[in-house]
Amino acid sequence: MCRGVLVFCLAASLPLFSSPAAPGEPSPVSARPIVLNPGDPAQTVVGKLQYLGGLEIGSSEARFGGLSALWVSPDGERLVALSDHGHWFRARLVYDEDGRLADVVDGEIGALVDPHGRPLDRQHGDAESLARMPDGAFIVAFERVHRLW
Repeated sequence: MCRGVLVFCLAASLPLFSSPAAPGEPSPVSARPIVLNPGDPAQTVVGKLQYLGGLEIGSSEARFGGLSALWVSPDGERLVALSDHGHWFRARLVYDEDGRLADVVDGEIGALVDPHGRPLDRQHGDAESLARMPDGAFIVAFERVHRLW
């Protein structure tokens, strides 16, 4: 049974996640394709945008869910997401022969940690956004106790 679900739609590639994170553990992950328009499942274009696929991602892992921040590697192969509960999730994206998003595999989950390596509690671990800097480092913005790390 899925404890959490992330709906991830890929329309274009966004600009992996390192510190601050504790080592990860394998996380079972499932993915179910979703169409752009349930009323017209064949629709793949909206204006000048080409829909490259959508997935509903779930996991039986209790720590999975509440995902807010999302980063996809420039090559489109790696996904990193941060949760409202002080966890990170990463996985590999898989595409079909037409280049459309088809699956998510090799899920891994771990705790966000403070600069001293201690796991963040729920109040301090409410991550909301993630940005990659030119040097490869990430900036994470947090809610509740507002800050950028």
